[in-house]
Amino acid sequence: MNELSFEEAYSRLEKILEELHNKDLTLEKSLAFCEEADKLIQFCHKKLAEADKKIALLSKNKEGNILVNEEGHPIMEDYSKIINSHKNATK
Repeated sequence: MNELSFEEAYSRLEKILEELHNKDLTLEKSLAFCEEADKLIQFCHKKLAEADKKIALLSKNKEGNILVNEEGHPIMEDYSKIINSHKNATK
């Protein structure tokens, strides 16, 4: 499932919901769809959480403006570096 993009996983979820609502399905097929949907929901949640972390880690200057590199892309901080610096600061 890791090879799916967020958009592909979300689209598959929508199709599963359509199938569950619009078809006469056997119990086994319904359960299979529910299991697949559960995995897709977990995958999408993970992708959204990762995106949220990246957004939260955008570097800002002291005025609160997002810093950009020479190409105009936002500068990102490595999450593991922030965690390690926080651990070291609290020792």
